[in-house]
Amino acid sequence: MRREKAPHNHYNHFNNAEVATELQDLGVKVLSGAHGQREGLAQHWEIWMMAQGGMTPLEALRTSTIDPATVFGMDHALGSLEEGKLADIIVIDGDPLKNIRDTDKVTHTMVNGVLYDAAAVSETTCRNQRCPASCCKSGDQIMVSVSPGISNGGAFITSWSSSL
Repeated sequence: MRREKAPHNHYNHFNNAEVATELQDLGVKVLSGAHGQREGLAQHWEIWMMAQGGMTPLEALRTSTIDPATVFGMDHALGSLEEGKLADIIVIDGDPLKNIRDTDKVTHTMVNGVLYDAAAVSETTCRNQRCPASCCKSGDQIMVSVSPGISNGGAFITSWSSSL
């Protein structure tokens, strides 16, 4: 956190977030839009800003997950955890539905079905086994089976299977 140097009304993002919340309340799909600042942190800041504007944590998370996928016509393949969808996900040490700022407590990242340890940026699994980074061919995809709705409408991975 940085120390405050100006009163809150000088930070325009509060006004923008409040308008985004008003639009969402009217049925408009609001999408977050980070611009690459601070090596990936900007997306977290966008989500937090949505919550500062009055969105619930779940509504704020939707601005970066299922809502963009729906608007761009990709919700059949990404945006939520469902069986058969691509598994580009992050694992968070915390509960962003209780504390939206937990979104930046990433422990693992899965990209194209390969799981990486976030701290070491090294591969941890490949096709259901521990392995060195060289074992997965480029383009491999891991599909997940999930049990939806277990807690707060969330989804939990229950099994892995390779799509190859």
